[in-house]
Amino acid sequence: MTAGIFILVGYVALIWLVFFKLKLLKFSIGWEIISGFVGLPVPAIFLIGIRFVVPYSTSATVVQPTIQPARTHSCHRSVG
Repeated sequence: MTAGIFILVGYVALIWLVFFKLKLLKFSIGWEIISGFVGLPVPAIFLIGIRFVVPYSTSATVVQPTIQPARTHSCHRSVG
């Protein structure tokens, strides 16, 4: 998954470099569509691939219900 994040960040950096920093090409609607169709499948490949390495069970059973611990302090302050 880390490799997928690095590839996606590298792709976004390449788009930024070519279109915005160096201005080698104008970022028109055509380039936006092409960039999207090329860039969007990258995270999808890793999301599809991750299902082969995560734990999976068809016979999971609840052994004991969990009890939420009591809060030690309140997030909200009372006004007054």
